Amino acid sequence: MVVHARPAAIVAASPAGIIRRQIGSGRPTPMPQHVMTRAIIFAAIFTVMLLARERLENSLAVLGAFAERRASETRPVIITRPAGTLGIRG
Repeated sequence: MVVHARPAAIVAASPAGIIRRQIGSGRPTPMPQHVMTRAIIFAAIFTVMLLARERLENSLAVLGAFAERRASETRPVIITRPAGTLGIRG
């Protein structure tokens, strides 16, 4: 394997250089920015869902009760027509 020498600034700016610098430093490495952004977005969505859960459950319960009441009030209606009106001869 041939290893080409690269200037120190390029090595330090590349991901491999960052890893090399962090491993050699002995101190905790900072969390990458995109990981923090994802964590913040996830926490915000989780919080909103947690706060909205009770309201959603209440509204679903109300809708379910309304649907049950409507179903019990309605009775099936059988529509009968003479055979000729539907285009069926018989």
